[in-house]
Amino acid sequence: MSGIRDATVLGQWWFLLDGYTAEVHRVDSRGVHVGSFAGEGDGPGELRYPQAITTHDDTVVVATLHSVHLYTPDGTSIARRRIEPPRDCPGATVLDVASSPPGLLLLFGCGIRARFDAIVGLAVGESVYRPLATGVVESPFRQTAVLASHPLGFVFGHPEEDCLEVFDMDGGVVDSVCHERIERHAVDEKSQRELDEIERLWTEAGMAWNRPRLYPPFEKVFVRDDGGLVYRALSPGQNDFGLLVDSDGERLLAFDIPYSRMVFFGGMSVLAAWDDPAGTLIAVYDVEGG
Repeated sequence: MSGIRDATVLGQWWFLLDGYTAEVHRVDSRGVHVGSFAGEGDGPGELRYPQAITTHDDTVVVATLHSVHLYTPDGTSIARRRIEPPRDCPGATVLDVASSPPGLLLLFGCGIRARFDAIVGLAVGESVYRPLATGVVESPFRQTAVLASHPLGFVFGHPEEDCLEVFDMDGGVVDSVCHERIERHAVDEKSQRELDEIERLWTEAGMAWNRPRLYPPFEKVFVRDDGGLVYRALSPGQNDFGLLVDSDGERLLAFDIPYSRMVFFGGMSVLAAWDDPAGTLIAVYDVEGG
């Protein structure tokens, strides 16, 4: 396993999406690797630029930049569907995927610029998605936009906003969950240098830009069965440790995972992975039992 980009749980199995090898790794409830499938390529069941993974009914779903791949839990390829993005989303790429009772939800990122433009679409055919919600935020951390299935519909938004909105499946806002209690941390030197270059390009183009000094308060959101939110956030001064906090801003679990933020919440368990000279190490935690 080279770099776990996303993960999802189905029954006793965790499915880990490897962004480097384009494989899906299957792991049991003890964190033991029991097999892999997919892989990089253009053949049946193979992937190019995988972005996100979820499960829909008994199907494992992997979204790439421009397509959706379906597999059985044992890794057998079922179908590959080319995605027709919403019309008002130029240069659309897929950022995330989530499962809902009416069908798959996709989060589209629109354009390539510091401004975050995104659209959530619901599958209405094998490749067509109907827009349900849109969002715009001035932020270079555009891919920190979040999408997650929710008992009322879905959660969508950007951490730079004060709150995330809960939408029903008609695209109406039915609730709002704010996250002002989650601590934010200063952008490190490496990211500051990258922001320096972005700011220079914007200045040369004659455009003003509100340069960020802090990271977004979190980078991914998960939803509990009762509708409560769990956020994957950063811990200060801990070599990029992963930290999960609940919707009240209180710490849920923290992990001693250096140089990695591969931490995922599913059901009542948490999977954490980190790089080690011996390879990728995996631990699965029971939220109630430890």
